Amino acid sequence: MYTPNNRQLAAKGDLSYTDLTVINGGLIDNRRLDAFIELIRAQPTLLGDVRIERTAQAKMDLDFAGFTGRISFPVNEHTALTEDQRSSLSFNKVTLDCQDFAAAVYLSDKTVRNNLMKDRLEDFVMEEMARQVAYDIEEAVMLSQTGSAVPGLTAFNGLLTQCASHVLDHSADPQEVTDEVFYSGKVALPSKYWRQMSDLRYYVSPRTEARYGHYIATNRQTTDGDKARTEDPYTRYTYQGIPIRALAVMPDDYYLLTNRLNIVVALEEDVTYEFERDGERRRTKFILHYAIDAKFAVEDAVVLFKGLDTA
Repeated sequence: MYTPNNRQLAAKGDLSYTDLTVINGGLIDNRRLDAFIELIRAQPTLLGDVRIERTAQAKMDLDFAGFTGRISFPVNEHTALTEDQRSSLSFNKVTLDCQDFAAAVYLSDKTVRNNLMKDRLEDFVMEEMARQVAYDIEEAVMLSQTGSAVPGLTAFNGLLTQCASHVLDHSADPQEVTDEVFYSGKVALPSKYWRQMSDLRYYVSPRTEARYGHYIATNRQTTDGDKARTEDPYTRYTYQGIPIRALAVMPDDYYLLTNRLNIVVALEEDVTYEFERDGERRRTKFILHYAIDAKFAVEDAVVLFKGLDTA
């Protein structure tokens, strides 16, 4: 399948330095915002998997409605359902509260004049900022904690911190990366969330993915073992049909199991990408502002495993 590269995506949205100089920076309109989001989602991060909600304000409520069990029952002719058999919708609300982030890149006049890219440098900076922002968002979405001492990861509680209902903690007795650890996570997930098996994901670290590949290659005398030895090292492994997806930011001793669309990332629409000329210091500042938040739509539909053996 044809996949456009970053430069083609930028061109599609008219996201170029020359356009920005005409309007002197400012809000990205919806067409440019679409291209900016495409640039971010094109990166090999969690954002290509999950649900992204654009919001016109910093805070938004997502309302979910559904049934929690059986709603139909056998009846005799001319017989109505009893009071106990009548159903009502169950409502759930998730509030997303976007927090502000900023990125700034300074280019000296000498860099602008003497680089090999010449007039393509500013486009390159824009593309690289979009790529790094995707990595930054992935890290914030997964690892943020309001009490964290890590710079950049204090704006809100990320997905790992939000997990509460189904946490398998083997930190005191680390488990080898085998089929057993993935089995224990699957059976801990309530079976009502198994229906959309194709959208379930095990999110693991690259090291855990590599250890599982090694386990398959050395313990299975099957075609799966042969594939683990000979095929593309970036091939995704699966456990009982559920893809095992490596995320660079995932801690080595954790994995997360959930439906990929159960992860909701909110992006406030007033994204700004602007520049400011600093004549005194002979440089140009490129500044990006955006606001995000992340939540599970249904926290009960998540399993967090702690205590993988990374030795």
